[in-house]
Amino acid sequence: MIVVINEVGVGGRTSQRVVIMAIGSRGDIVPMVNLARGVARLGVETEIIGLSDYESLVDEECGARFHSIGLSMATMREIVEEGWGKFSERDPLVEIKLLARWIDRLKDALVSQLIEVVEKDDLLLTGVLTRDCAAAVHRHVGCRMVTIALSGVMPSSSPESCLYVTPSKAPAWLRRVRARLGWRFVTGVSRSAAREVDRRLRNRRVKTPRSKRSGGRRTILAASPTLVPRAPDWGPRVVQTGYPLEVGPGVEPNDDGVLEVLEGGAPCAYVGFGSPGENSEALWRHLEQEIVLAAELAEVNVILPSSRYVSPGWVSPNVFSVGEVDHRWLFPKVDAVIHHGGAGTTMSGLVSGTPSCVASFAFDQDYHGRRLADLGVGPAPMRVDDVDARALESRLSAMTRGSQGERYRARARELSQAVLGEEGLERTVDAVLASLRE
Repeated sequence: MIVVINEVGVGGRTSQRVVIMAIGSRGDIVPMVNLARGVARLGVETEIIGLSDYESLVDEECGARFHSIGLSMATMREIVEEGWGKFSERDPLVEIKLLARWIDRLKDALVSQLIEVVEKDDLLLTGVLTRDCAAAVHRHVGCRMVTIALSGVMPSSSPESCLYVTPSKAPAWLRRVRARLGWRFVTGVSRSAAREVDRRLRNRRVKTPRSKRSGGRRTILAASPTLVPRAPDWGPRVVQTGYPLEVGPGVEPNDDGVLEVLEGGAPCAYVGFGSPGENSEALWRHLEQEIVLAAELAEVNVILPSSRYVSPGWVSPNVFSVGEVDHRWLFPKVDAVIHHGGAGTTMSGLVSGTPSCVASFAFDQDYHGRRLADLGVGPAPMRVDDVDARALESRLSAMTRGSQGERYRARARELSQAVLGEEGLERTVDAVLASLRE
């Protein structure tokens, strides 16, 4: 997604723009839409260019106009179906290769939009996955550039702050090497798109003033310091703001079945695996079967998100499948949450004050699962290919019953207040405007 912000008087300057480029799943896009909405509330004109899947996120209230690049998340599903998804669940290098192949599929449409939109006086904000591509635009067009990271990807020897630092007991020098290599690999995912920018703009390269070059090396870490504590070895160019999550009561779904499940008397849990869970029908059918059995064993009611393979309605006497539902409304009302560990869902769980744990697929999800367990809001994480009824039952029971459940709930409520006090969205908007003034 690319968000264009036409500045109307920030810091006394006019006709400046910010371009936010973010490519990823729904969890990657929502915080960028929140950021666009936050800037629009200050009277700044915004335009959003992104995958066709996310047009519905940009409603009239957002204050922005949406322009689709004509491609969707189906391009990722195609790559997974080619066999890459099976291997990526265990091999971080294959994870990187899968992402690189996906960006390669998007590059023609993405680069066309960048060339059409970005101008010399713009500030270009990029997600980590498209950093190389943005850097190529920075070189050729002469715009300023800032990287926005939504999780613990910044190189550090601290295992609490950097997802690449494993094992945590390794020597500090080895942890630093692994962190730097991880950063280099993940920021190189868009290298094919960067080469496409070079090819199309080879005759348009400009001499970039030193003051603008420094902007390209700055990073806004839009991640909660509760979840991703600031590392001692991050320099001043890493500006940590907090996660750009819109807080509030959320929107109640128009579904009486959800209320029936919540008021059913037994403990109620949400179990969902995000958009990655929809990449394979065989995997989804397996997960559905294990969830039904786990709900029966744990004697809990489970709310399961519907998918391409499961329609809304009762799946079993204990499991109800719901259509699109606002996590801000639902998570505070359930007794436990098991999710895939995406950054957005992880933050929604923390804000809700409800115990949560992770069944991860890949990327930053393992790290988020470890951090939730370390913070004491839920039991140990697991990989999605290790999910079975017994593993789910033990975690559901631990979070909903007994003294352990009480400890999880108390800790979750405590951290909810801490995260709400961070004001991540407001601070991220302020950081963007500060970068624009420089």
